[in-house]
Amino acid sequence: MSPRTLLAAAIGGSFLLGCAYPWPDVKSSAECNGQQCDVAVTVSRHDTPDFRCFVEKAVPDQLIVKRPRPVLVKFELDPGSIAAGYRFPAGGNGIVFANPAGWECRALPGNTRIDCDNNAGPGPHKYLVNAVKGSTACEPLDPWVVNQ
Repeated sequence: MSPRTLLAAAIGGSFLLGCAYPWPDVKSSAECNGQQCDVAVTVSRHDTPDFRCFVEKAVPDQLIVKRPRPVLVKFELDPGSIAAGYRFPAGGNGIVFANPAGWECRALPGNTRIDCDNNAGPGPHKYLVNAVKGSTACEPLDPWVVNQ
């Protein structure tokens, strides 16, 4: 093969690998090797003209579950968010998986914690974290759970 052909193949291969990567850049990642994974959720209000609130972080942005399922994933609002009056919305919409197959989530009384049974298959699982303050919905966050 000529050097020109090899270069074209290398560039094309790099392009395909880049497109095949299924996850976005993540700022933080953590592994969970136990029967239970704890995910802290923080909500804050920004000084915007309409005083919107935002789900700021679910620590981590990407949770890597390394043990066979089932695993209990506990999503809990942090104490500061609870003190400020933030809750997960009633009706089970606090944690919403893009593909809910294999996930069973239930809100606990008070709507400050949601427990999800992770029976989903391997691979990435995108979800939304929703929060409210009174009747005002906050901007959601969209992290990942990756089952290995």
